[in-house]
Amino acid sequence: MCPLLNPYRPIRIGSTKGLALFLCLFFSGLLIPFLSIAQTNLTDTLSTQDLGYYLVQAFNADQSTDRQPINHLGIEGTKVTKGIMVTGVLEGYPAHAVGIRRGDTILSANDEPFHPVLTLNPGARREIFEPDLDPINLSYLRNNTIQTTRLNAVFENLFDSYRTATRNSVLEFNSGNKVIGYIRLWAISRSTHDLNTFREILTSLDHCDGIILDLRSGYGFIDHIHFASFLSDNELRSILGKSSKIESLASSTYRKPLGILIDNQTSGRNEFFASALAQLSRTVVIGDTSAGKFGTFQKNKRNTRADDTVKFLYEPQANAEQYKFAIEGQGLVPDQKVLFPFNKNIAGDLQFDAAVLTLLGTI
Repeated sequence: MCPLLNPYRPIRIGSTKGLALFLCLFFSGLLIPFLSIAQTNLTDTLSTQDLGYYLVQAFNADQSTDRQPINHLGIEGTKVTKGIMVTGVLEGYPAHAVGIRRGDTILSANDEPFHPVLTLNPGARREIFEPDLDPINLSYLRNNTIQTTRLNAVFENLFDSYRTATRNSVLEFNSGNKVIGYIRLWAISRSTHDLNTFREILTSLDHCDGIILDLRSGYGFIDHIHFASFLSDNELRSILGKSSKIESLASSTYRKPLGILIDNQTSGRNEFFASALAQLSRTVVIGDTSAGKFGTFQKNKRNTRADDTVKFLYEPQANAEQYKFAIEGQGLVPDQKVLFPFNKNIAGDLQFDAAVLTLLGTI
């Protein structure tokens, strides 16, 4: 099954419904003005039985041929008592195509307990990966109701999957005479092709009155061009301590309001990007406190377990690399704190809806 590449699609939002949602969020305590720094936990390891291992492996590979393809459904998840709770769904991938959503708990696949790596890649422990063409009967829990669906996994490295999902995520929202664009940066890449794609996406949204940049979760390595796409030379100098080296971007820098979405999964380069853009007066940050983990994952150089399964270890950002707005261990706290725990299973997205309303109030 190949991932779908969806065209940009406009969506209209009624102002009355939006106001009602805003009031509901505010009076229920889910929308909270908040302006401080919170401490977070930094410990993390990845083994070959973790889906995140194959994400890091694919992004860190020296050559495209070194990126390990795996069978996967296009989800991110966390272990809970009953199974794997879905914390993210890649746009255009198998789980997204059949309606799996954030907050669902996957119970079983073909009547066996579900594991995001071993269920779909039984040879993973022996580093054997082969395409699985057989349909999967998936059972999942949604709001105390067990549901079933049938789907096929995709066999692809996660670097390519996250890049494709980024392109698939692009949207435009119309409300009255205002237009808001949206991008979810599942992948941040420094490759020339991906930087060109990033610029093409921003160019396609340049007419928008505001852009929502979704930096919840995601992975990658940031490039100067990402900053230069939003920051002027003066802003680059003020925030990062250097001026833009890409003169051609000066006339195409996006200068309109930005809504930045973050949560406790926002880390690494995504978190650094969010923290830098948060310094702009035209930016508002919405969501939950980020992870405070600005470092990277590195290959394990020491055997820390008897079974030698740990392959990537998190290395905190060195003090010399820290900026005043991005300090290891201190997460970015949003201007508007909107609580949206993963176990809150609804069809919508409270943080996204709050971002749309916030931008409509500023543009």
